[in-house]
Amino acid sequence: MNNLVERFLKYVKIDTDSDPSNKACPSSDIQWNLAKVIIEDLKELGLEEISLDENGYIMAALPANCDLDIPTIGFIAHMDTAPTYNGRGVNPRIIENYNGEDIILNKELEIIKNKEECLSVISVYSYDYLEEYLWKNKETDIYDYLKARYIDRRLDFSKFEKEYGFLDFSQSEIEDCIEAFDRFEEAEGWDEIVRDRTLNFKRYSPASNKDDWFRKSEFKDKKIYKFRCKNTKRCFGYREGEKFYVLRMERDHKISDNG
Repeated sequence: MNNLVERFLKYVKIDTDSDPSNKACPSSDIQWNLAKVIIEDLKELGLEEISLDENGYIMAALPANCDLDIPTIGFIAHMDTAPTYNGRGVNPRIIENYNGEDIILNKELEIIKNKEECLSVISVYSYDYLEEYLWKNKETDIYDYLKARYIDRRLDFSKFEKEYGFLDFSQSEIEDCIEAFDRFEEAEGWDEIVRDRTLNFKRYSPASNKDDWFRKSEFKDKKIYKFRCKNTKRCFGYREGEKFYVLRMERDHKISDNG
């Protein structure tokens, strides 16, 4: 039983979001990550005729343990996560001998699951999914949502200056920005980011000291970069190692016209 639980917890931590806009099979390359893990586990379990084809289909056979003339049983399952939910950042928890008290799902976001009955429960959840749910139901603001969505990733919103944020952005404009943030994250490395003409990542170079948007900021000594978030919208920040700290957003390109 312990091996079963361990494997389950290992699998749910692997992001396998499908891509409904892609007609390929599998629809997203990240599904191969789980497929490769399953192949190795099947070998370890001693199954036979194990195969993985070019479409991501895994086949394996468990030989019968008796000589009786009985029918073959087939089991099927899918490996992808439906795009309705977020497959990133899943952090499994096992709560044994549950005593009915509040379960703190996320202390920082003050997300609590209250249960009156006492039971043993395996709780598998994702901070990303919880924050996604709160955002869609208008229970959290865009800033907490972005911090949770991109936690431990390339983009970091912990230093974001809210006074230069999304105050005047429409919902569709915010969604444009999130799409650009995702594109930034999905790049394989900084070279790809720099080459990406859609993002148009480059150094912020104000025409004069007077035009420098950051001259009075605590970040005035940082090398500021910017990238496109569709049409006139721009994201400003600075890089440290593999992290890009997002500082400000621009909606109308007026700042970028001078830098």
